[in-house]
Amino acid sequence: MSGICGLVDRVEAPISDGEIESFTALLDYRGPDGRACVNAGCVAFGHTLLDTLGTGESPLQRHREGFLLVADARIDGQRELRRELAARGREVSAEVADAGLILEAYLAWGERCVEHLIGDFAFALWDPRRRTLFCARDHFGVKPFFHALTPRRFVFGNTLAGVAGQPEVPDELDELAIADFLLFDTPQEPEASAYSSIRRLPPAHCLAWCDGRVRTWRYWSLPHREPGELVDADADGQEFLALLEMAVADRVRAPRIGVLMSGGLDSPAVAWAARRERTANGHRVEVKAHTAVYDELFHDEERHYSGLVANALGIPIEYRHGDRYGLFERHDSLARYFPEPHHKPLGALEVDLARQAGTHARVVLTGWDGDTLLNEPPRPYFRHLLARRDFALLGGRAIRYALDERNLLPALWRSMASQAPAPSPSCPAWIAPDFARRHDLTGRMAVYGAPLASDHPVRPYAFRCLEFVQRQSGFFEFYDPGRTGTAVEFRHPFIDVRLVDYCLSLPPYPWCRDKRLLRRALKGALPDAVTRRPKTPLAGWPHFEALQREESRWVNDYRPCEESARFVDRAQVPSTWKETDPDRAWTNLRPLSLDLWLRTPRVARATAALK
Repeated sequence: MSGICGLVDRVEAPISDGEIESFTALLDYRGPDGRACVNAGCVAFGHTLLDTLGTGESPLQRHREGFLLVADARIDGQRELRRELAARGREVSAEVADAGLILEAYLAWGERCVEHLIGDFAFALWDPRRRTLFCARDHFGVKPFFHALTPRRFVFGNTLAGVAGQPEVPDELDELAIADFLLFDTPQEPEASAYSSIRRLPPAHCLAWCDGRVRTWRYWSLPHREPGELVDADADGQEFLALLEMAVADRVRAPRIGVLMSGGLDSPAVAWAARRERTANGHRVEVKAHTAVYDELFHDEERHYSGLVANALGIPIEYRHGDRYGLFERHDSLARYFPEPHHKPLGALEVDLARQAGTHARVVLTGWDGDTLLNEPPRPYFRHLLARRDFALLGGRAIRYALDERNLLPALWRSMASQAPAPSPSCPAWIAPDFARRHDLTGRMAVYGAPLASDHPVRPYAFRCLEFVQRQSGFFEFYDPGRTGTAVEFRHPFIDVRLVDYCLSLPPYPWCRDKRLLRRALKGALPDAVTRRPKTPLAGWPHFEALQREESRWVNDYRPCEESARFVDRAQVPSTWKETDPDRAWTNLRPLSLDLWLRTPRVARATAALK
């Protein structure tokens, strides 16, 4: 709910007020409701406030014993946390909110405080007794956190452009991160950024800086345990809905809420739960839906189904027409919002959707990612039951599955048979040969290009997806104000730690087959046409369809800037205009994405959008 930043001098020399004030001023656009700095000599913190609660409470805390804390945080389960603190002898009033609770938790448990925190958070805390800076990032990395260690300073912030814009932070590119962008769209190392001197703190990790040294460690991992068995279908459905409503309630806490709502099931479920919430004075939360639709590029049913949900819930809905956007539209102005290379051929649509939502509310909910939690193939579960020789349960589940599929033996065979491994992708021919050899990109493609494996015997799909998010440290950054350039906070109820823990404990079949649990639980709450609708991907690939237009011919004719030649052999990039394969089109547009980013002067990349 704010922009945060800080400087710690490595030899405990004083930091000038002007330095931290100018650093903080770079973040004004993401926190328009207030700005504050605190300077304790060799340590200085700053923040800009995005007030989603209407309280004006500062996320910058200063304790009477010299502890300093700055946080971009929403702490959930606050009643339970206050009870735990009280058991430790620290009575905390209800008036103490998110940042203050983090400080109280640290005073109670020290570095193990993160084991008692849930929510979305990134924070830094100066402990004057230990002369240590302690930092942490939430379980799935919804909140960003970047840091750089220079000869003089430890520099941190939740906005990459802000850290990159500090004079003492070198701006040399991390060639391996650039390679990963060209191969995979994003860096594959959780700590990497586009700049060799700037690191990300990975999700579910802590960092401590002391005596000029940095150490990091993981404080949480996905729970690996045997799933329970189905006891009572209605009880499971009610418990799931109760957890979903709790996750939504913790993320609302405001009179107006936006929802990025498709015509599927996940985001309508979030909109339903938000609609049931009430404000402190008893009024219902005002909910408005926002949906990107396509009426011309391809036949898209999102308008129809999302409209059914909006009408049933009695909420307004505003559509954003994706057909009207050209490839890399407004890139010159939007590139400043992306301090790293970004493969977003239709990035203007995403930014405009965020701005549209921001005209109504400071908080916007998404439905990411019910598929991960509630759509597990049954094959690993059946094999697991066979391996442990639980023939009674296997027989009952398998027969039910076969009856669901209406084809006994073929369905049973398909559910038990192993799948052939996917072929390993190859390194694109347009990668500059010296660059590819220097970093062994063929070998890197073999390591990271294969589908992420999971050793979980029952929920491999869910674990692959969630582990992928944790490995891709910047996964949620495209929702962050540091990228959208809009003072709007996106929140994702389905990745609430409590809800994730519960869903991973469910037997994959029958409840995690095609979201059956969610469909059953919401029967009657949402239109039948939506709860019965099969999983339906977007009817087309927008970037691919846009490539078929005459006005997209220019993508074949661009001349690369000089810096691009370090990474890409332009002569080997094939024609992409009117490409017939969506995957090839996506891959072969990456050199253009990189070139457009490299054309932005380095200083402008770091600071132009932030002043």
